[in-house]
Amino acid sequence: KQPPLPPVANHREETISIQPSAPPHGIDAVVHERAATELKPENRIQVGDQLRRPHSLVQGAGAALVKATKNGRGMAGTRTSSTDAGAVLDIRVSPAARNRALRLMDALLKAFEGRGYAVTARGVTIEGEMVPLGLVEKEDKTLHVPTAAETARKRQHSWERSPTWDYAPSGQLSIFTDAYVWWRRELRKRWSDGRSTRLEDALNDIVVGLVAV
Repeated sequence: KQPPLPPVANHREETISIQPSAPPHGIDAVVHERAATELKPENRIQVGDQLRRPHSLVQGAGAALVKATKNGRGMAGTRTSSTDAGAVLDIRVSPAARNRALRLMDALLKAFEGRGYAVTARGVTIEGEMVPLGLVEKEDKTLHVPTAAETARKRQHSWERSPTWDYAPSGQLSIFTDAYVWWRRELRKRWSDGRSTRLEDALNDIVVGLVAV
């Protein structure tokens, strides 16, 4: 049972209103305007079935991914230089998902430029702020079944340990930003493939989300 609250001496304290801090002046208006624009059918972002005349940044990322070495989980990623001149788009996917990832980023970058936003390998500049942008493939996690060789090694050496989980590319992609906005933690920063939705249908939402960030 919950005991009743004691009576208050000052009746002005009976009701306390908690409100979020106000965003910078004019920011919400910019987001609402962008959202209304993105809802128009003529502004729908289309992803091509093939990568034709790719954006220069996408072309560079594609070349980097072809040369990249897969890790133990079957994923390959681009390496970003510390300088803007040598930077490459942040894309981490399996070879099977590489073409689709490049087509998604190509459509998104061209859409941003078409809306007047400057893009670089590090992200997109919106309202004078650089918003980082990346794409990654999710991983499936399954319980590891020890192999015969692992079991034999463990019999010989009791300290041997097998991994608990096995990881493999899932084919599901996510577009994200790691921008840090501490006073607006509710802002969405990741968009992913779902059971009934695909990123191809979410690119306009991503534009609005990054403008909000």
